[in-house]
This record gives sequence, structure tokens and C-alpha cells, in this order.
Amino acid sequence: MLKFFINKSWFRNIICWLIAKYLYLVYITSRWDIKNLELLCEMQANGAFIPIMWHNRIAMPIFAWGNEKALLTILVSGHKDGIFVSKSLGNLGANSISIPPKTSAAGAIKRMVKLLKSGNPIVITPDGPRGPRFIMKNGAIIASKLSKAPIILVTYSISRRKIINSWDKFIGPLPFAKGIIAFSKVQQLPIKADAKAITEYQVLLEKELVNFTNKIDQELGLLPIAAASMAENAKIKIKKIARRAAK
Repeated sequence: MLKFFINKSWFRNIICWLIAKYLYLVYITSRWDIKNLELLCEMQANGAFIPIMWHNRIAMPIFAWGNEKALLTILVSGHKDGIFVSKSLGNLGANSISIPPKTSAAGAIKRMVKLLKSGNPIVITPDGPRGPRFIMKNGAIIASKLSKAPIILVTYSISRRKIINSWDKFIGPLPFAKGIIAFSKVQQLPIKADAKAITEYQVLLEKELVNFTNKIDQELGLLPIAAASMAENAKIKIKKIARRAAK
């Protein structure tokens, strides 16, 4: 019965509206510390940029955008989970661009670069849409290199939370808590970087985002969430192979 309703657009719209209202409730009932907000304001004043955050941290940072929410565009997949993210955050003022499931990596990057060159910042979750958790893909890096749009790190944490048993260990924020939304600069990739430099930068950026996110968790007295284990990585690979075989 639930599957029947989930496939109905009107039902999904209601659920996404409720999710947005719930996230707003969490925001207004909690005490928030917005760290390095001046970096966000500086980036917004200078044109396109690429905020990156882990997939499990996508719920609350939108509230730090203030009156600039109309400039916030989130990259989501064309899968059902991506649709729920885009519609839910869309109810809070965010735009989204959806990458159809069968789009090639080159096609997705081409679309991102076009938007970035037109002045639109794009939020990217570099371990999305299906993991492995905290393992960075290079799409944001390639898009940054081709568009010359700088990358910044974004994360959030909250003292009261429910960790969902999903591939990304999604953080379900709870009301009446203490929260942190944080932004950070990061070393940028040289424009003339070769393939080896891109790979090295990918490793560096992954480490920086993990450490940055863990630090914010620890400030609230929380244990950091671990990256995907070898067993989890193997399961994800098997699922990917199965999906390709089914096409």
C-alpha cells in the first residue's frame, strides 16, 4: 500500500512539504552557531562557487543562506531519494538540478560547468548519490577546474539526532537541540593540474572534509560517524553491478 502511494506525485509532494516544515521546526527550536558565515557571504558576492558536504549532512545548511536562498542550487540524482531531497529543500527555497540516472559522468559535469559559468553556485555531495559513505568522487573537482569556480567545505551537526540506517548514515535532526552549521576554505586545485594532481587533490579534499565534519561533531560532544567499511563498500559494488546487469 505504501509503495502504491509513494509512486503518486501528489503523495510525494505532501511528504516533502511535511519534511520541510519539520526541518524548519528543528531550526527554530534549536540554538545555532553559524561558523565562518563571512566566507559564504564573500563567495556569494564574487559569483559561482561549489559548496561540498557529505550526503548525510544535507538537511540543515540551507538555513545559513538567509536571504540568499534563491541563489542556492543543489545537485541531486534522478533517483527517488534525489527527488525527495530536491522537493523537500525546494519547499525551503532551494533550487535543484537533477541528473537523470542514465546520464554519463561527462554529461553531468558538462551540465554543471554550464550552470557555474552562468554564475550559479552548486551544492554537491561528493559521496552521493549512493556512496560509498565519505568516499569522494571527482565530479566537483573536475567541474571546479573547468569552470574556475572555487570549492568550499560545508557541514553541520546537531546535539540531538537520529542516525538513519542508510548507506550514508543520514543524520535526522531532532528539535530543541544545539546545532552548528560551518563553512571552511580549502586549498584550490591549480588550473593547469594534470590527472595525477587531480587524484592527489581528491585524496586531500576527502581528508579535509572528513576532518572538518568530525571536528564539528566533536565540538558538540558527539562521536564522529565512520567512513564506509570494506564490507559496506563491497555491498555497494555488488548493488551497482546488479543494477547495470538489470539495464
